[in-house]
Amino acid sequence: MGRRTKRYARTALDSPTAASRWLSGRFPDLFFGCGLFYCAAFAALWLAGPDVRALVPMEFSPWVVLLTGVPHYGATLMRVYQRAEDRRRYALFGYWASLAVLLAFIWATRDLLVGSILLTIYLTWSPWHYAAQNYGIGVMFLRRRGVALTAWSQRLYRWSFVLSFGLTFLAFHGAKGGDVYAPGEYELSVYRLIPLGIPAAVIDVLIPVCAGAYAASLIGCAISLSRQASWRDLLPSGVLVGSQALWFAIPMLARYADVFTGVDPLSAEHAAYTFMWIAAAHAVQYVWIARYYARKAPTAPGRVTYLCQTVLAGAAIWVIPAVLFAPGVLGDIPFDAGLGGLVAAAVNIHHFILDGAIWKLRDGRVARVLLRGQADAAPEPFSRTSSPWGRRAVWVAGVASVAVLVLGTWERVFGLTESTRRAGAALTERDTAATRQALMRAEVAERRLRWIGQTSARAHAAIAQLHLALGDRDAGDRHADAGAALRGDWLTFNNLGDYYRRTGQWAEAIEAYGEAQRQRPDNPLLASTLAWLLTQHGDGSVDARRRAVSLAELSVTGAAGARAWLVLAQAYQAAGQTADARSSAARAEELARREQDPQLTQFIEFRRSLEGR
Repeated sequence: MGRRTKRYARTALDSPTAASRWLSGRFPDLFFGCGLFYCAAFAALWLAGPDVRALVPMEFSPWVVLLTGVPHYGATLMRVYQRAEDRRRYALFGYWASLAVLLAFIWATRDLLVGSILLTIYLTWSPWHYAAQNYGIGVMFLRRRGVALTAWSQRLYRWSFVLSFGLTFLAFHGAKGGDVYAPGEYELSVYRLIPLGIPAAVIDVLIPVCAGAYAASLIGCAISLSRQASWRDLLPSGVLVGSQALWFAIPMLARYADVFTGVDPLSAEHAAYTFMWIAAAHAVQYVWIARYYARKAPTAPGRVTYLCQTVLAGAAIWVIPAVLFAPGVLGDIPFDAGLGGLVAAAVNIHHFILDGAIWKLRDGRVARVLLRGQADAAPEPFSRTSSPWGRRAVWVAGVASVAVLVLGTWERVFGLTESTRRAGAALTERDTAATRQALMRAEVAERRLRWIGQTSARAHAAIAQLHLALGDRDAGDRHADAGAALRGDWLTFNNLGDYYRRTGQWAEAIEAYGEAQRQRPDNPLLASTLAWLLTQHGDGSVDARRRAVSLAELSVTGAAGARAWLVLAQAYQAAGQTADARSSAARAEELARREQDPQLTQFIEFRRSLEGR
């Protein structure tokens, strides 16, 4: 047994509170601290996934973040910045590392590559952060029960969490890069994920090796610990191992082996939704242990006061950067087109750095509270020693931030998303009155979001199309132009291009589709649409014709349909490449016959026009 392990064992065994086996009681510790909360969610998704998703749709994820994620960020801020001693102790992380993250965030609002790197770091680091927290809590429960971890058993226990993260890392950074765990839709963002792109042949070797080592570490650890303690002593740590497996290892292996693909919590299709519950379980777990530590301080606030403080602090760090760098202030990227995701990345990276510095069982103050249950003899909280004006400013900023979070979430979920959905449904049913009513609510929501710095190009595009459907071209143009002036995501510009195409504004349509295609250069439909516009309604310049040919050639890679080949033939014809136009037209006609295209005569006539018949 190593010297460090002996010291840990003595700390737990010699503690006067060693008999205190739980932090807050058996049920809250197992349910919130050890992950049974997610186990219950996993079972519900397995048995009734569609019903659960209908009851709590993905659009509700901002509410989940507000109720769970925000206080867990706030708990870290309070732990580092509330007391003068802690601010001095963690100055390197609390000030200098925080300043570095802030500067990187500001840089990322101006450089999409930097923002994409931050987003990738955040999504890569998240599973490691979750795994490290589970490992630390598992070790804490063992030591509170007086389980004398040997160097071997502790190493095996740690490696089970490390290897679980390793499986997620390989899945995320594989050649496909599709197994993304994130509580949000990052596909609709001006920022891109940048996986390492590990070759499939390497992945096919590393994942089985990693999975085998993971299973071996679990079996070895179970055998070693079963010789040292009863199952009751091992229960909390064992539940944490199970939770970790359900969070990452089991879904990753299921997707890799292509088994249980129809089960909601294991399917790639619902990965983002599943992670919403994983993130909530992690956040609740964090607040649970942070609250226990905080209440051991001599001047600990009450439970409700503490939770209010964490919400206010977390809301401030989440909202203030988004407001300051909103379009029209210090930035130009809308909240739903990437700014929100960038804020999430920066806030989480900052959280990871601070959390890695402050929650270590080797820290005497932390060990004294979490392992022995003794009060932390810390100085008076910062809030008691600061000036009244400083305290009021902090409270005002926190309350205002909570109001912005609540208003923004409400208007995005029930104002824009729900109203545009109802308007679309009413249009289908030809209910003009209901369409206008829903459209008015959507415009109110867009205006309120603009007030709090969350203006949305996506909202402008949706509202413009609804106005056009109702015959109000002027209102549609106003919203379309407002959306085009913002740095929206590719789908927004695709919708704006569709609007301008339908209204015959060809230059604007080419510009909008061009921006969409620039953001998603590998999308064949975008390339074909833009090629057609340049061919039929471009300025006729040599550069425009060459660009049309290049885009059309790109669009017919893979399983392209007849219409993509027809566009290519038209682009070749406009560029004077007659032979290529004829062969492409023949291919288009062949595919149209095979696909039984109802407009087959269009393909036949175009081909005959090329052949002079």
